[in-house]
Amino acid sequence: MHFPCGHSTMRYDTTLKQIFQAPPQRLLQLLIGQKATELLTVEFPSVNKRLPDMVTRLANGGILHLELQSDSDENMLWRMAEYRILIRQQYPDETLTQIVLYVGDKEPTLPNEVNERDFVYRYDVKDIRDIDCQHMLASPHIEENMLAILCH
Repeated sequence: MHFPCGHSTMRYDTTLKQIFQAPPQRLLQLLIGQKATELLTVEFPSVNKRLPDMVTRLANGGILHLELQSDSDENMLWRMAEYRILIRQQYPDETLTQIVLYVGDKEPTLPNEVNERDFVYRYDVKDIRDIDCQHMLASPHIEENMLAILCH
């Protein structure tokens, strides 16, 4: 898009936001075939520091994001989606695999998929009790030995 001398993208965006102080009904009708009934006020607080449990490069060049979870947190789906976006921004050309390793006592009931009209997302949930602990017990690393206690 061409901007006349002295105009910036930022100023252009600000002007457009001012135009949208009321829902542009005809534009919405053209875009999606519906009118707006209410303008919602949505503000995002400053970005919080996000620290994933583990992000590692794999032997095949891909990236693995692993989160440990001990309960069935309903917000896990959105936290994982947020992590995916943040990781993809930092590593845009890498293949990304996301897994939540469930280490809780009960059966995991973590929601791990959303399938909305314009947004489809999912990640894998693995229950540590489904992993053969003998492999981790045989590891020379104490951390893996300790995780083996949670396996069957």
